[in-house]
Amino acid sequence: MNLSTSSAQLSFLLPEDFKPPPPCPPPQWSTSRTSRDDTWPWPLPLNGGNVLAAFVKMLQQWTHELGLGVPESKIWERITALAQDDTSTDTEMDICPTLYGERHRFGEQRAVVRNIDPYSLGLGKVSRSLFRGLISNLRSMMPREVLIEHGITRIIGSGTALTKNPVLQKELEMQYDLPVVYGSGTDAAVGVALSVLPYL
Repeated sequence: MNLSTSSAQLSFLLPEDFKPPPPCPPPQWSTSRTSRDDTWPWPLPLNGGNVLAAFVKMLQQWTHELGLGVPESKIWERITALAQDDTSTDTEMDICPTLYGERHRFGEQRAVVRNIDPYSLGLGKVSRSLFRGLISNLRSMMPREVLIEHGITRIIGSGTALTKNPVLQKELEMQYDLPVVYGSGTDAAVGVALSVLPYL
């Protein structure tokens, strides 16, 4: 899985003899073939780290409008720290973070926030709900059951948004319930390279 500040990808290597029966792959998937004729299915999310970047820009704009002005780096740091500190589950805001829509849900409404109450309005709770929603959106496209069915026993995580955010990491580990190994690199190429090493 790669979750950078601009996108998200999750893929795995299919067996050589894989022939997708119709109507598989589902509409939210694409498959790619490599020069070695390997097949990789991957969901096509339009919402990943770019949603987090939009959230941070919105918060920064609000601080400017209030006459304060906070640098983006400080906002990233604070939303992660506040979300990590917020461990209460008495109120769970539900954020569907499809700010940019999704290809397989063309024409449907975009981002939605549900279950807002006076106790869920703190920045930590909102941030935590957004992080949870991002992983939930990916999981809706590539469920854990699909990974298990194809013999996947662990996830390799890469990308700045994921490797620098312990709350996103915890959500990924909890929702997929699989071991996750985090790459030290920060781009998609690292995740791809780590994934194909056993097949070289």
